[in-house]
Amino acid sequence: MLKLNQIIKKDINIIFELVKRDLKKKYRGSFLGIIWSVLNPFLMMTVLTLVFSNVFRFDTKNYPLYLMTGQVLFNFFSESTSVSMLSIISNASLIKKIYFKKWLLPFSSVSFSWINTFFSIIAIFIIVIFTGEKIHLSYILIPLLLFYLFLFALGFGMILSAT
Repeated sequence: MLKLNQIIKKDINIIFELVKRDLKKKYRGSFLGIIWSVLNPFLMMTVLTLVFSNVFRFDTKNYPLYLMTGQVLFNFFSESTSVSMLSIISNASLIKKIYFKKWLLPFSSVSFSWINTFFSIIAIFIIVIFTGEKIHLSYILIPLLLFYLFLFALGFGMILSAT
């Protein structure tokens, strides 16, 4: 663990700049910007809730919250693995220009997706408040869950990224 900590401290500036570049690239030219990361889960949840609770008559308690939580976590995993899979190939010109460790590209891609997911989690908490769901003490464990999901997606991203 100490070795990983030393490696990340050494390369934290590169990771920070790559993540910042990805955030700027994603929201450049977007009218809503980062608000879209909060609004998108709401819109998907609304459509899917209407379809599954009215058309198919599923009777699940707090279905919108249940749906949005699964959707946000799945979207993080899906986005992080697909972006990290192409991270080395899409940054080939950067790799040719300067020397840095190639594993930083998938790491920064998964980190970007992870940061983007935190905006979507804001939408989950808005739904918790809107539906009147009680805030449990177990919500304290959400950062731990997200950290484990980050490590899981990072592992898949490293395997898929052709490093």
